[in-house]
Amino acid sequence: MQAVLNVKLSDIDDNFMTIIKDLISKEVEIVIRTPIHSKGVPGVQMLNYAGFIPPDDLKMMKEAIEADCERVDTIEKINVL
Repeated sequence: MQAVLNVKLSDIDDNFMTIIKDLISKEVEIVIRTPIHSKGVPGVQMLNYAGFIPPDDLKMMKEAIEADCERVDTIEKINVL
């Protein structure tokens, strides 16, 4: 069995950890998904920052995005035992 939890890691307190440990002791696989998107900012507001990133850095960023655009790493593993 698997339990999928959509929470921020900062919201996991001691009581929540007790529940997680109880589920693990019952051989339940725990998956914690953290939010990866926050409310965006309109592009117009970002224009003030245009030109701050050197062209060489932009090229490296573009290449990295193109190389890993199919990859998704959104699940973090935490040690609860």
